[in-house]
Amino acid sequence: VYSPSGATINGLPTYTYQVSHALNNIDSVIAAIADPVTVQGTENIKLVSDIYLNKQLTINKPNVTIAGKKAAGGNYTIFGNFDKTDNSNNSLLGVQANGTKIKNLNVNGQNRQLHGVNVYEATGVELTDVALSNNAHAGMIVGKDANVTVNNITTTKNGWYGINVDKKSGTSATLTVLGTSSHDEDSTAHIWIDNRTETGNTVNDPN
Repeated sequence: VYSPSGATINGLPTYTYQVSHALNNIDSVIAAIADPVTVQGTENIKLVSDIYLNKQLTINKPNVTIAGKKAAGGNYTIFGNFDKTDNSNNSLLGVQANGTKIKNLNVNGQNRQLHGVNVYEATGVELTDVALSNNAHAGMIVGKDANVTVNNITTTKNGWYGINVDKKSGTSATLTVLGTSSHDEDSTAHIWIDNRTETGNTVNDPN
């Protein structure tokens, strides 16, 4: 945006980074996103092809939106092309920032030792029209002090369960399920709640 001297720009800027498979891992895009403390606005990552990750993509900047909708219809896919090595490299997408939004995306672990999405100490996280499939463990983890809303979520053939709500001792984890959710985990649970008799572990699923 360019403003000649004396002009005023109203509203907050929006930055959109278009990412294709030519960039093998997109953590460099996350690193390029400005610190929201100094630059106010919305930061977007828009996929323009399928992505094959060779390590976990960690989202640690607030209010980032990742979107994978194809112009011709359907959604792009993030594939896991690595095995789990430790707790910092155990998921395709590690969400550690408030206000993260993931939209119109397929997250496919390809049966490696992975979770699809792992949300940890992040609130206001939203997944909309997201499919989580073929992850060796859970399609998604709602972990320590996480607050997550899913809208039209699909989980398919994840080894542990579709979604695992898993708070730690003395913390909380909240999952809200909206829209139409679809699960096909064979004999495992669609939504599994660890420590379900303890306070601080909440699932709101009106359906």
